[in-house]
Amino acid sequence: MTGYLFSSTVIVLITVSSLQPTESMIFIPTLPTPEGQEVPATPPGRFVLNMQGVTEEDSPGVLTIGTEVPWRLAGPAEGSGSSEAPYGTWRSPVTSSVVMTPRDVVVEPPQVDPVTGYVLWCAELSLEGKKNAVFHFNPETRETVRWTSQVHDVRNTVHEQGGGAFTIYNDTLFFSDGHDGAVYRQEGPGGVPRRLTTSSNRKYADGAYCPQLNGLFYVVEYLSSSSKDPEYGIVMVDADTGAEVVFVSHANFFASPRISQDGQHLIWLQWNYPRMPWDDNKMFVGEIKNKKGNIAITKFFQHGSMMMPSFDQNNELFYVHDSTGWWNLYRVTRRGFEVNLTPESQEVGWPMWKLGRKAYAVNPRVGSNEAVVICGNDLTVVDLLKEKRRIIKTGYTSYSQGVAYSLDGSKVYVVAGDGVRYPGLVEVVVETGETREVSPVSQVQVDAGYLSTARLIQFPTSQGDFAYGYLYMPKNSDYHAPAGSKPPLLVKVHKGPTRAASSVLNMQYQFFTSRGFAVLDVDYRGSTGYGKLYRNKLNEMC
Repeated sequence: MTGYLFSSTVIVLITVSSLQPTESMIFIPTLPTPEGQEVPATPPGRFVLNMQGVTEEDSPGVLTIGTEVPWRLAGPAEGSGSSEAPYGTWRSPVTSSVVMTPRDVVVEPPQVDPVTGYVLWCAELSLEGKKNAVFHFNPETRETVRWTSQVHDVRNTVHEQGGGAFTIYNDTLFFSDGHDGAVYRQEGPGGVPRRLTTSSNRKYADGAYCPQLNGLFYVVEYLSSSSKDPEYGIVMVDADTGAEVVFVSHANFFASPRISQDGQHLIWLQWNYPRMPWDDNKMFVGEIKNKKGNIAITKFFQHGSMMMPSFDQNNELFYVHDSTGWWNLYRVTRRGFEVNLTPESQEVGWPMWKLGRKAYAVNPRVGSNEAVVICGNDLTVVDLLKEKRRIIKTGYTSYSQGVAYSLDGSKVYVVAGDGVRYPGLVEVVVETGETREVSPVSQVQVDAGYLSTARLIQFPTSQGDFAYGYLYMPKNSDYHAPAGSKPPLLVKVHKGPTRAASSVLNMQYQFFTSRGFAVLDVDYRGSTGYGKLYRNKLNEMC
């Protein structure tokens, strides 16, 4: 067993031949071969993958071991070049310098200015010490303009992970600065930021602007003399003077303060230690009585783990919860009935260890009755009246951070990537799925013939249970391995419970797969993306 270290990620090397599998396998045979012949049993706990006789077209998108699946194969190693060499010895253009090449990363969901229609996003800039800066895209001119300068770092550390560091309204940007924790106001991309808040021991996140009150609702984190731990609340910051008014307090944590379109209602989430928001929390709707912080609770919700509440242009409420065992998107009608808009066994959204993310958007066009939802690995259009769904075929396989509609409702903006493209902000035509890049995306420096794409697999584990992972097979257009040989397998485990592996291009993995290694990125029990029951399995082992 050998360890490799890339950017604080430990990958364990397992030489597959040491497992002594039968035939040409790297792990457990429990299903019949394509010819109907049974494969000899192998001790539990070992991975199984037959490398013979399967083409790319034959291989399924998901490999399920031990259930009713006609194939037990996840695809062959894609070494088809003229040179023969053992797995693990192939020469590759994916050098360490390619792996470590700096690139910019979109770190916040896109937002569309409800007045100008400009699309804004926040990117971590690799050549500026990983500071965050805000940019906008003009859909009419296709021009991209930077807003914030190198002096500022658009981020916060509320709840440690931060999020929701900027908001936009009528060409006026409000953002949190990572240096001093204050909120700044900037008018236009050429404007000079003006500090709004004055406290030296407060941080602000997850902001939402209310034009009727000319105020910004924030989750605020502060230190008080009565506690050694940070305290939290929801405040309104006057958009002109920076004066603060407390609207909600008396809970350990808060998230997602959002205002109805008419400016009359505030919705928010809250929870108390030791629970986490992906365990359970509470959601409140309050009627705003005045700008002095007076609010009357009108509705209360408690459906397990809730997140991403918002109001549409008709002041109807949308939010995500997991009472079905999966995070689904719900609409609350004017009569108070809940409608599950995504009743599939797929997750909408991600655990709320980062604030501000939103996995759906409701079309703002008057008369429209549709929403676009990031549902699992799909971008899905939902008809709100007929409750019908249609997947938008974009060619991308992963969506993250959030999604936002254009003002005319014909396009959405979303952070998207796949196995051969880095994630970036893209424009998607809702009707056709046509896409165009918006944010500058780092170009892949290697030909696709050396890039292995992941396949989601399911495999048996201890206690008669199972787990998932993304499997990358060896791929190099210059080489093929000797017949009957088996590649070594690298197994990687992601950090922290409730996180998840991803199928998006990862050059660290390509460094190995292009040299003849297989890589398995494991989603162990406790990972997100497979429903509440799977997410809670790690709790049973503690």
